[in-house]
Amino acid sequence: MAWGPPSLHQTTLSWQSPSGEFAFGFRHVGDQDLFLLAIWYDKIPEKALVWYANGDNPAPKGFKVELTKDGKFKLTGPREEEIWPQPVIRGVAYAAMLDSGNFDLANQNSAPLWQSFKDHRDTILSTQVLEIGGKLTTRQTASNYSKGKVPTPI
Repeated sequence: MAWGPPSLHQTTLSWQSPSGEFAFGFRHVGDQDLFLLAIWYDKIPEKALVWYANGDNPAPKGFKVELTKDGKFKLTGPREEEIWPQPVIRGVAYAAMLDSGNFDLANQNSAPLWQSFKDHRDTILSTQVLEIGGKLTTRQTASNYSKGKVPTPI
């Protein structure tokens, strides 16, 4: 299953949580033709981001996020270059956008392989658990999603 960027007339292409409270998908970065793979509040007009994957490397047109037949989850550019430097996640049987705001990749036994809640950004949701020794990553500015200079220890 592959999923690409929104069309010229769309600003987002998303997968909503069952309640519609959150959405997972692609968001334009400012007025540029670049995109973030992100999660946001979908029921408020501001559509505030709560998590994003590729802040250091926004994706150009022609990118795709893919769950391959052999169970790999990846975000690649138009020339198949890796955009989101993440360890290869293998054995993924399904993905779920949950009402908690967590995006979950699980194996065939429903065991989580990766969760957005474990990849902390600058927004913490009320159901998110912060583990001792983890790091909270902030962005440079309100419009620059590159990692901040100092990750905050939890």
